[in-house]
Amino acid sequence: MRLQRLELVRYGKFTERHLDFGEAKLGEPDFHLIYGPNEAGKSTLFSGFLDLIFGIERSSPYGFLHPYQTMRIGGIVAAGNRLHHAYRIKRNANSLIGPDEQPLPDGLFSTALGSIDRATYSTMFSLDDDSIEEGGEAILKSEGELGSLLFSASSGLPDSTAVLAGLRAEADSFFRPQARKHQLAELKAELDALKAERNEIDVNAREYAALRKALASMRARHEAAARLRNELRADRDRMRGQRDALPLLARLRGARQELAGRDSLPVPPAEWQEELPVLRRRDAEISAALRQVHEELTRRREELAGLPRDEQALAIAERFGALRETALEARYLTADRDMPARLEELAKTAAEIDVCLVRLGEAGNPDLASLLLPAARAVRLQDLVRRHASLSERLASAREETETAEGNHGDAEREVARLKEGAADPAFLAERVHLLRQSDCLLRQQSSAREIDRLEAAICDRLDELRPFAGTIDDLAALPAPAPAVVEAWRAEDHAEAERRLRLGDRIADESERQAGDEARLAAIAANGGVVDDAAVCELRRRRDTAWQRHRADLGEQTAIAFETALNEHDAITALRLAQAERVAEIRSLTLAVTERRARLQSLDAQRKAAEEQRQRLSAEIGTAARACGLPCITGLPQLEAWLAARASALELRGELRTALKERDRAVAEEKAAVCSLRAELARLG
Repeated sequence: MRLQRLELVRYGKFTERHLDFGEAKLGEPDFHLIYGPNEAGKSTLFSGFLDLIFGIERSSPYGFLHPYQTMRIGGIVAAGNRLHHAYRIKRNANSLIGPDEQPLPDGLFSTALGSIDRATYSTMFSLDDDSIEEGGEAILKSEGELGSLLFSASSGLPDSTAVLAGLRAEADSFFRPQARKHQLAELKAELDALKAERNEIDVNAREYAALRKALASMRARHEAAARLRNELRADRDRMRGQRDALPLLARLRGARQELAGRDSLPVPPAEWQEELPVLRRRDAEISAALRQVHEELTRRREELAGLPRDEQALAIAERFGALRETALEARYLTADRDMPARLEELAKTAAEIDVCLVRLGEAGNPDLASLLLPAARAVRLQDLVRRHASLSERLASAREETETAEGNHGDAEREVARLKEGAADPAFLAERVHLLRQSDCLLRQQSSAREIDRLEAAICDRLDELRPFAGTIDDLAALPAPAPAVVEAWRAEDHAEAERRLRLGDRIADESERQAGDEARLAAIAANGGVVDDAAVCELRRRRDTAWQRHRADLGEQTAIAFETALNEHDAITALRLAQAERVAEIRSLTLAVTERRARLQSLDAQRKAAEEQRQRLSAEIGTAARACGLPCITGLPQLEAWLAARASALELRGELRTALKERDRAVAEEKAAVCSLRAELARLG
C-alpha cells in the first residue's frame, strides 16, 4: 500500500490543505522525509493518515477547529494494483465515501494491510520518541517478548529454554512452512470460504441502487403493459360483440325496411295491454275448472247408473227419514260423507308412498323410518325443490307467453288480411277513426310541453347561477372549459405546492432561529471580552511586519523600539489565543455555522421564491381558463370548480331538454302520420 496524496479538507487546524507525494517511479527511490519545527503539524498529518485508513476515533483530539460533523480527510491510496480516491468523515457507519459522496466498503484497505488493526499498525510502524522510550522501559521491566529473552539470558534461568521450546511447539502446531496441515491453514481455508460466501452475497451500494431502479422501472413497465393488455382485451371483446351483432343488425335493418313498406296497423288502447294477461289467466282457470266439473259429473252419473236397485232399502226409506231427524243424524251423516274421502285419501297416500319407494329403489321395504333423511340434507332438498318449482313456473310462464305471442302474431296476420280486404269499408273507417281518437299523441304532446317548460325554467335558473356568464345554454356548451382530469391535476399540484411552501416556511423559521442563537452566542462571547478574533491578529501581524521592514531599512533606536513593541503585542496576543484555544475554536465553529446557515437560508429563500413563482404560474393558468369561460381572471380554483359543477348540471338539463323536444316532435309526427292516413282513407272513399 502506498499513499500518493493526503488531503486535509477539515482536520485539526488545517482547512483545504493537501500533501502530494506524486506517483512512484521505477528505478528511483520512493522514500519521503517530512520535517518541520514544533507545532507545524507533523503529528496531525500522521494522525490524519491513520484516521483515513482506520477511521476517525470516537473522541478525536483534532476536532477543536472544525466540529465532528464537518471533519473530512481525503487522499489517493494505491492498494491492490488500484488507485482509490476516498474521503473519511466522522460517522458511526459508512464513514468511507468516494468523490461522488457514495459510501465505500469500510474494509477497502484491510486486504493491503493484512487485516491488522490500528493499534498493531501504530505499534509496528508509528515509531516516535515516546514509543521508543516506552519500548526501552518495557525491556528494562521485562514486560515485552524481547525483554523476557534478555531477562532470561542475563539471569541464566534454565526454564526459559523449556518455555521457549513449548512456545515453539505451540507455534509449529499453529503454523509451519514445510507442513501442509496446520491450524493457520485451516483458519485460512475457513477465511477464504467466508470471503467467497461474503463475495457471493455482497452487493455494492451502487449496484443495489441500480437494481432497485431497474426493478421499479420494470414494475412500471409491467403495470403499463398490464393496463394496455386489459384495454386491448376490452377493445377485443367490444369488437367481437360488434362482429357478432352484424348479422342481427342486417336482420334488424331488413325487418325495418319490410315494416316501413307496410301500412301502419291500428293501435289498440293502452289499457288492453294490461288487461290481456289477466283475462287470459282467468280464461285458462275457468276452462280448467269447467273441464274438471264435467268430468266429475260424468263419473258420478256413471256410478249412479251402475248401482243396483235395493227394494228393501226403498221400503224402509221412511224410517231413514225419521232417523235423520234425530240428534245423531248430523254426526252419522258427517262420518258417512267423510268416510269415502278419508279412504280415498288413505289409498292415494299409500299409492304415493309406494310410488316414492319404487322411485327410491326401496319397494317392499317395511321400515320406512330408516328412509328419513338428515335435517341438513332435507333442507337442501327443500331448497332444490323450491328452485325447481320456481324454474317450472318460469318455464310454464315462458311457454304461455310463447303461445300468446304466436296467437297475437296470428291475430295480427288475420287483421292485416282483413284490413287489406276491407280497405274501402265504411265500417272499417269508423273503427279506424275510433282507434285514432283513442291515441295518446295529444297527451304525450302536453306532457312533453310541461316537461319542456320545466326544463327551460331550470336552465334559466342555472344560467343565473353561472353569472357573470351571459350567453345561452348552447354558448355555455361551446365554451372551452377545462377537462375534469385537468382540474384534478391543478388541485393535486396546488396541494403539493402548498405543502412545499409550508415545509420551506418551517425550515426557514428553524434555520433563522438557530442562526439567531449562534449570533447571540457570538455576541455574548464578544461582550465578555478577552478573546481576540482573527482580524485583530492579522492586523497585529501586519503592524509587526511593517515595523520590521522599517527597522531593517533604518536600523535606528526608534525603529527598534517600535518593532519591539509590535513584536511584544503580537506575542502577547498569540499567547492569549493559545491560552484560550477552546474559546477561539468555539468562535470559529460558531462563525462557520453562521456562514453555513446564512448560505442555507439563501438557498431556502430561493426555493421559496421558486415555489411562489410556481404558484403564480398555476394561478395564471387557472385565470386563463377562467377568462376563457367568461369569468374574471382572479377566479380561484375552488370558485372555478364550483362554476364547472354548475355548468355540468346545466348541460345535463340541456340534454334532458333535448330528449323532451325529441319526444314532443315524435308525438307530433305520429299525429301528422295518423291524420295523413285518415285523409288518404277518406280520399279513397271519395
